[in-house]
Amino acid sequence: MTQVFVSYCSEDNYFAGFLIELLEFHYVGVWFDQKNLEAGGEFISEIEQALATCDAMIVVISRHSPKSRWMTREVSHFRAVHPGRPVIPLVLDATANPDEIYEGLGLITQLRFHESFLEGFRRLLQLLDRTLFPEVENRKVPDRRSADRRMSGERRKNLVRRQARVCEPPAADAVACYRVAG
Repeated sequence: MTQVFVSYCSEDNYFAGFLIELLEFHYVGVWFDQKNLEAGGEFISEIEQALATCDAMIVVISRHSPKSRWMTREVSHFRAVHPGRPVIPLVLDATANPDEIYEGLGLITQLRFHESFLEGFRRLLQLLDRTLFPEVENRKVPDRRSADRRMSGERRKNLVRRQARVCEPPAADAVACYRVAG
């Protein structure tokens, strides 16, 4: 399972929460502070440990991001520990400058969520080897409306047999029973 670290500014909680739910729905392991930091733990070491074990990093960039020193620390630590692993910038505002968070982040191809959320999520999941809302067949048994049953006329025969069993009259009362069943 792919494990990603999500770095975001606290002002972007609304987007980060939705992003994390979507990633978990698509079976991507996600580390983010609100879920994984435990009370009483030393959060700097927990963050560094999480950054060391992640396969990729997602950086949510908005106009609020340059205010966050934590985002800068997280990106720089991840780049130092994993120079070859992907850092995926998600830009929420057209006016946001990724280089204000980390020098060189603007040189990485960004997913521009400010243009299209749907296309941004689709491309993000492709980068993580997933498909946005894949079609999944949940049936454990074959479809009971299969083509071979419909074509054989088995359903009609069974319906006629059931009606015939309801009223199997003796030969003398055949006319009276026909009127009731018909």
